[in-house]
Amino acid sequence: MRRSIGYRCAMSSGRFCYLCGAVTEELFHGLCSPCFLGEKELASIPPRISVSLCRGCFRYYSSGSWVDGGESLTGFVETVGRKEALSHVSKELKDPSVDVEIKDIKEKGKGLSVELELHVSGTTSGLEYRQTLNTVLQIKNVTCPDCSRRSGGYYEAIVQLRSEQLDDTVTKFHEQIGRLYARDKQAFIVGETLVKGGVDFKLGSAKAAKTVATYFKSHYKAVIKETASLVGRKEGNDIYRITVLIRI
Repeated sequence: MRRSIGYRCAMSSGRFCYLCGAVTEELFHGLCSPCFLGEKELASIPPRISVSLCRGCFRYYSSGSWVDGGESLTGFVETVGRKEALSHVSKELKDPSVDVEIKDIKEKGKGLSVELELHVSGTTSGLEYRQTLNTVLQIKNVTCPDCSRRSGGYYEAIVQLRSEQLDDTVTKFHEQIGRLYARDKQAFIVGETLVKGGVDFKLGSAKAAKTVATYFKSHYKAVIKETASLVGRKEGNDIYRITVLIRI
């Protein structure tokens, strides 16, 4: 793994650095700032990092859960690269930051191999510190459980939206679902059917259906009616699907 270290300092007359003999106004443990910084490696990173990425929602699997990785492949790579670099930074480096540079992307099997150059910066003992790290991010393309449910047509709720101003109401409904989906990947729409007086939606999340109903009730004084029907059993527990009527 290649590393390079950079720094900035001001030189002037003063005391001698015991390592290089340079004259400087300030010493750090007997060293001038270039020698002091040159002796330090305050950041590191493994030469290869393996990660599973869901290309449906750009979340990746980390520490037992699916974590948001951004809205694009570039955003995901930058997020993971920055997180990995910061997790290997010494506590001696204050206010660390990481700039991620993508050097190369290659297809590899069912995934991608991405070469990264990570530029770490911060301060130590009041001096500016910079270090460059190199690693390869190996991405395995997978499908997360939520996207698997979505592609399989899974749904927990039916929302019956009824309104005299249907176009505007449907637009607001989609806006609310979009906001919910940003933090709950089960808040997806798997079906949308135009019926007399409104539209029926199939939602992947019963919680999202109830949240949207609450929004329309509080903002537009909608009349809400909720019912539930038994659709099966799993591990000894009854499974229900709800139907929520929103009438404006």
